[in-house]
Amino acid sequence: MNAAMIGEFSKTQQGPETLPDGEPLFKAGLGWDFVQVHQFMKQGVTALAKSGGTLQYNSGLYVLPKEHISVADIF
Repeated sequence: MNAAMIGEFSKTQQGPETLPDGEPLFKAGLGWDFVQVHQFMKQGVTALAKSGGTLQYNSGLYVLPKEHISVADIF
């Protein structure tokens, strides 16, 4: 992933039609549920996150682009 791709993936994608006033509670990006994960932001780390699952399980994917780390969990 190059810097331009990371920059685009990390941008929040809400526009005036989806969020007329204020800041969004969750900042979603291109295919990501969260482009700002507060637990990571407090430590100065950029993380992208995607969640999923069914009634029987939950899953999550976290990507730290600058650190070249990806973690998937299923619980």
